[in-house]
Amino acid sequence: MKKRTLLLLILSIFLIATAGAKEKKSKKSSKKTILVYSYTDEVSNMLNDFRENHPDFKYNVENIIVPSPFGEYAKELQSALENNDSSAPDIFVIDLQYLYEFTKGNMSEYVMPVNDLGIDIDAAIEKAEIASFTVDLGRNANGDVAGLSYDSSSGVFIYRRSIAKKVFGTDDPAVIQKRIGGGENDWKKFFMAASVLAKSGYSIVSGIQDLWLPFENSAEKGWIVDGKVYVDPKREAFLDYAKTAYDKGFVAKTQMWTDDWFESMKGKIPVFGFFGPAWFLNYVLTYNSIPDGSDGPENDWAICESPEGFYWGGSWTFVNKNLKSDKKAAVKQLIEYLTLDCSKDGAMYKYADSEYAKQTVVSGEVMKNIDGRLDFLFGQNMYDVFIKANQSAKGTNFSNHDDEIEIIWLDEVNQYVTGQKSRARALADFKRTVTETFALY
Repeated sequence: MKKRTLLLLILSIFLIATAGAKEKKSKKSSKKTILVYSYTDEVSNMLNDFRENHPDFKYNVENIIVPSPFGEYAKELQSALENNDSSAPDIFVIDLQYLYEFTKGNMSEYVMPVNDLGIDIDAAIEKAEIASFTVDLGRNANGDVAGLSYDSSSGVFIYRRSIAKKVFGTDDPAVIQKRIGGGENDWKKFFMAASVLAKSGYSIVSGIQDLWLPFENSAEKGWIVDGKVYVDPKREAFLDYAKTAYDKGFVAKTQMWTDDWFESMKGKIPVFGFFGPAWFLNYVLTYNSIPDGSDGPENDWAICESPEGFYWGGSWTFVNKNLKSDKKAAVKQLIEYLTLDCSKDGAMYKYADSEYAKQTVVSGEVMKNIDGRLDFLFGQNMYDVFIKANQSAKGTNFSNHDDEIEIIWLDEVNQYVTGQKSRARALADFKRTVTETFALY
């Protein structure tokens, strides 16, 4: 299963309050309605809070939630926008997997740029310290901001404190970050640390796919450039790094989302750490690192910056281009509340300060003002690291068919590192397969 789709499945387990195909939340009123489409109840909960704190808002706000299967959400949304009837949403939320289609693809014609709402986007971004990668990912073909995010999926390196103490003599995040070259945009120190760990019987990460995450999103350009398949130098270099890691035991040779991968989180396979965003920390690692027979999560973890910035997943909020003019001011208020308001009254502050789980948001200003200490991280404030992660991730390397192309790429990488193909053959076969699959002639 593709990792971003699985991200949504994981989040849905914790966030979707209903199991039906569609949930409608509305109140009878003489007011006109602003219709919102989303695929989890995150936005619904934010809108409920907005209603409670804005009793004089001149519109009803109705949220239609279309949960899994997630492809059905995209189809239903597309149909509603194309028909432009009473079912068409005024605001809608899109997952990263479908983002390109709504920013630069065929569905972009139904999207209103944020500036058309009268939002001074540059000033808002600066004030709230919005993560630039999320803004870049939401730009349309003209470079205008079309979609804005509220959650941030920037990634960090998450490691076991007990192993750090045993191998490096300390579990201090500042020291470990230096040992692995965190934030330095270079992999030399990371592989030196991997060598030290290997001598003590530990793999620095669980598998090749784990290592791929920061390489994938650190590229300068996407997989398709000017209609042709393109392999960014940083992505091509991954072939060499992956081969070294595989041959020298720097990875435990597991596959993501398999039993062995989850076993490595429990410590049954000796692995030092994982790359991931806050959702991975909260909803995957926390619950899968519980030792057998234990009643609660093991607080044997810490985080630091990755050698290179990256992201993994995310949601973007859009406005229907056919929005009626009399709704613009109200929709502007809602978009600002959801994605730009960095005050304690905004949705992001309450989302990040949730009692259920600390969530990372796109606003650095918001995370600065919230206590992000987690028992799971032995009291470490996760926001101190994720603020920097927000700043280091890039959003300029996004292209069409990324998920499908990544599957092809990792298959070729695997065949190369396991000795089934030469480097040149794997690279050539990758380019040929992508060209033929997506008719890039």
